[in-house]
Formats: sequence, C-alpha cells, structure tokens
Amino acid sequence: MIKRLGLVFHWIGFLCLTGIIAAVVITKPTDVAWSEIPAALWELLIFDNSSDIALTLVLWIAISHLPIKYILTGDKSVFPWNRGSSND
Repeated sequence: MIKRLGLVFHWIGFLCLTGIIAAVVITKPTDVAWSEIPAALWELLIFDNSSDIALTLVLWIAISHLPIKYILTGDKSVFPWNRGSSND
C-alpha cells in the first residue's frame, strides 16, 4: 500500500517537474535572459509573490517528490517507470 502511494506521489511530482522544465524551455520569453531564470525560480520557492501560490506549490512538489518517495518506500529510482532495487 505504501509503495503504491509512493508511486502515485512520484508520478505527480515527475509530471510537475517535466511541466516546469517544458515551461521554462519552450515558453521562455525572448526578453528574459537565461541567467534570470534561477532568480525567478527562487522567488517562487520562498513564496515571494502571493499571486503565484499555485506555481509555488507545483515547484515544491516537483522538488520534494523524490525524497518523500524514498522515505516512504526506500526506492531510489529517478524515473517512475523504473522499479529500482525494490521487489514487489
């Protein structure tokens, strides 16, 4: 049961991380330099702007999903479709 919960949480976090990467790479405005992106992500992480709460939560899920899955299941696999060292 815990392994399934960890797997579901891992898929949600993996999809959030993939969405963030796609949004940064694909929809990057042309007037924003690549060096400004880490500062913008940091502002999201520290809840700097109250209007970006949804984006902040998505970023926190994307960052924290792997450690939480490891704590719940002990599985270290980075990709959700890999089973890692765990045996079911």
